[in-house]
Amino acid sequence: MLSEAWAREPGPAAERHLAQLEIWPVLLRYWRLIVAFTLLSALLVFGLSYLQPVRYRATAQMILSDPRNAGVFRDQSRIVIDPQRYVRTQAQLASSSPALLRASELIGGRLGPSDLKGRVSATASRDLDLITIAATDTTPSGAKQIADAVGQAYQDLVRQEVQANAAASIAELDQARAELQARIAEIESAIAAGDDNSALRAERDAAAAEVVDLNSRAKQISVDAALFGSGVQVFEAAELPGSPAQPRPARNGVLGGVLGLLAGCALAWWRGQRHRIAESRHDPAPVLGAPLLGTVPDLESVGSQGKAPALTQPGSVAAEAFRFVASSLESALREHEATVVCVTSARQGDGKTVVALNVAAAAALGGRRVVLVDGDTHARGLTRWVRLTDAKGLTDLGNGAAPEECVRRLEWGAGLLAMCPAGSPVDPGVGFFHSSAFRRAISVLREQGDLIVVDAPPTLASADALAITGKSDGVLLVVENRTPLHTVEDAGGRIATVGTPILGYVYNRVRTRGSRYGYGYGYGYGYGYGYGHNGGPGAEEKTSRRRRRGGRRVSG
Repeated sequence: MLSEAWAREPGPAAERHLAQLEIWPVLLRYWRLIVAFTLLSALLVFGLSYLQPVRYRATAQMILSDPRNAGVFRDQSRIVIDPQRYVRTQAQLASSSPALLRASELIGGRLGPSDLKGRVSATASRDLDLITIAATDTTPSGAKQIADAVGQAYQDLVRQEVQANAAASIAELDQARAELQARIAEIESAIAAGDDNSALRAERDAAAAEVVDLNSRAKQISVDAALFGSGVQVFEAAELPGSPAQPRPARNGVLGGVLGLLAGCALAWWRGQRHRIAESRHDPAPVLGAPLLGTVPDLESVGSQGKAPALTQPGSVAAEAFRFVASSLESALREHEATVVCVTSARQGDGKTVVALNVAAAAALGGRRVVLVDGDTHARGLTRWVRLTDAKGLTDLGNGAAPEECVRRLEWGAGLLAMCPAGSPVDPGVGFFHSSAFRRAISVLREQGDLIVVDAPPTLASADALAITGKSDGVLLVVENRTPLHTVEDAGGRIATVGTPILGYVYNRVRTRGSRYGYGYGYGYGYGYGYGHNGGPGAEEKTSRRRRRGGRRVSG
């Protein structure tokens, strides 16, 4: 049996219920949406890609020489300790402004340095002394020309730098050699003048040896500079590209379709959670945290005439369905020791008034002393049905009118069902249902019967519904077939704020096929299973909101 605590926590129960929503049924339900998203995304991306300008991509590669073996760098104290860092630095040089300026000159000025900057990239390999130059252009030959020109421009810059370094190094050596030769000449003059001693001769010989060394070093620098050249051991020119690098409409279209598929599935899942409807009589149970008390068919689909088959057609399928609800409600009333039951729904037009009327009639015919109260003072559906729009009723009872003036007995069912109409109109600003007058009316009605059934306004449409709920012992919620479950949850959440337990719900207006119909499970899933005419979830598919109006006689 369901506990009262569970019945008062519809929010978490709904979250658990939605978390159990299986993905495949949801995706199958919204397959058209998913297919539309997939195709639309694929076509959109394909079209945008197709409209992009054509670009060809060519790549040239350079294997660099090891600068640590070049004397020109040693003499300039530019020994590169980390080869990988050197390669990265040279890759930056290959795409630098000086290199692009030189490349622009090599291609005849067809593109300026600023134009080349957005079309050229140079990347360094992590494992090899390799630089890859990539270039894009509107034609295959143009892309190849740019890639080769950038590679050649890099080599020209490095060659110029090496030659400049070599010239600077040799110039320093020449200056040192000139100074040594001048000193040697001074020593020779001193020796010739008669100052011949071993110290001068040793200094002269050392200076002469150093001059020889400087000459050797200068020659080595020239050789190293010539050998190092452009700093590129191997230059692999770019090949002529055979197909555009961009756009690729087919590939992009496939990727767009995949993204559209994922987006469609996500939207379908969201809609499945947010917009899931009560397609089965059992769907509202976990959302409300309350049991199913019974299933009521669409009255027209089972051939019922009028709004009160429990009174006028006691042998009909519809009357039997209401008797089943009344029987299930009886069990709930005993558990909660309830006398006043508020019958409400989430929305206007869900059929709460018809359910309240027939359940009250079925309970009265079953032996209960029932008073049916029209608490929907705005719509006044019950009051109009019994043609007591001008009679005293609920509002008058709260203001001190005698019970015998406000409570009438219907002639149907041997006069067992008592009826309290809405009563005299009241100013909406007065707040009758929030006042002591309504509490007084409920107190008086408790003395008129052992079951008070109040037809209240819709929970989500009127604040009076919560006021009536708060003065009741329990709530019977009417859920129309195919009502959005988030609407049902909202109604349950509002009822939970006043603390009145939901005794159960009625799954209303189920369309039947032929004579197939079943009543569903009883209170708490523990008071007995459904009985009737070959029912099943498959019969719960369509709904009807059609209304009929009629008059009923009453007796004072």
